[in-house]
Amino acid sequence: MNIRLVPTLTVGKLLYPAFDDDDRFDFDDWQDECGPPSGEQWFEMTHLNRAVARARLQPADESGYEYGLRQPHMHAWIVTMEVATDARCAGHGRRMMEHLARTSDRPLHAYSIADGFWEALGWTRHVHRTKPGSSALYVTP
Repeated sequence: MNIRLVPTLTVGKLLYPAFDDDDRFDFDDWQDECGPPSGEQWFEMTHLNRAVARARLQPADESGYEYGLRQPHMHAWIVTMEVATDARCAGHGRRMMEHLARTSDRPLHAYSIADGFWEALGWTRHVHRTKPGSSALYVTP
């Protein structure tokens, strides 16, 4: 298993991640522009020389008050995380998130409806206080 920081290309005021085109990933934003550079980081995990997982992180200063978090703090927001279609349910997503949580200089958070995945990682689930049914906020322990 190898996890690498993916280089980005800046064209004018737009930023493009330099992922290889791979139809085993369903999300469109692996190849799309993502606006002006804002400290985002893109990661790819390979296993046996094949891409098996990707993640996009962005610095965030959201406090999470609407989710019941009391202290303002800086996070790295997991904008997107995906495991390749033919590599799912093999622990690659777990290993990717464990690595990013271990190596990040700030807590990670993710808005998600995949409760079981984040709870299995031991991340703390926070529910929106005024919008029931909203995606939960998960924060690294």
